[in-house]
Amino acid sequence: MTVLLAALLLFPGSPADSARALISIRSVPVRALLFAEQAARLEGSAVLELAWLLELAGRFTDASRVYSLASANADRNSSTWLTDRLRGVGVLDTTLVLRATLMNTGAETARNVVLMIPRPFSHMPYQHLSILESDFGGDGLVLTCLVDSLRPGERVEKTMRMRVFQRPHTFRPIDGILEESILRELVRGAREATGERSDPGPCLEMSMELVALASEMGISMHVAGGVVHRGDSLVFHAWAVLDTIIPGLPIDPLLMKTDSMMAVGHCPSDMIPLWNLDYTDGCELSALYSGRNSSLKMDMRAHF
Repeated sequence: MTVLLAALLLFPGSPADSARALISIRSVPVRALLFAEQAARLEGSAVLELAWLLELAGRFTDASRVYSLASANADRNSSTWLTDRLRGVGVLDTTLVLRATLMNTGAETARNVVLMIPRPFSHMPYQHLSILESDFGGDGLVLTCLVDSLRPGERVEKTMRMRVFQRPHTFRPIDGILEESILRELVRGAREATGERSDPGPCLEMSMELVALASEMGISMHVAGGVVHRGDSLVFHAWAVLDTIIPGLPIDPLLMKTDSMMAVGHCPSDMIPLWNLDYTDGCELSALYSGRNSSLKMDMRAHF
């Protein structure tokens, strides 16, 4: 028996438990990583926790190696999660396509339909985004597309192609920048956000609640929107982002319910921010039109 193993067996609890006790939203201490490495040597399932901690600590290359090692022996339940995490710690360099569809389900022609989406922009320092071609245009914070008329039952499709280059990024350590009292209140607000509506989605309503709380505290935040790569799909998602103190730091109230560590200050590359949803009252796609008896059905999807 090696000296290291003998020492590990004398721990008053598992090293994995010790690592979890040391983790904070502000940072991931080196000591926690060392405990997690020790636990991974003793127990195969602890390899996942080690990779997760490495990701949270911003050691994305190391996390990728450990996630890859874990995926070699993953069961069906963990393989999908591992695929998502491997995406999250890698570099994203791809073309993203947004496809908006519009259909008149009413009995009257809809005229002068103006489709609106918020302007996508780069999220520095970890993401560079550029629009390659688009049916939407304009110089402001909201891009528009005009459809002169849409007859009953008629359907149109409008697209936007973007080039996205993104590296995983972390805002940790937050120590010395964001006061403990402020962080505590923002985290409390994120935990207590309800998001009871299912349409357009709890993530949007919960983020709006957090932004309103921050405003009461004199802190400027906005609701950011984008897509999250899960399995084979790109899912639209919303979260709150600081405008001051630490500009760009995300706090995700929906993710806070399941993973408080990743919900604050973590920007993996499987979460792709696109725009500020405040400019369109929380809508990724909206429309203005005339025609009292016309009714529009809208949908927008994203794919690579």
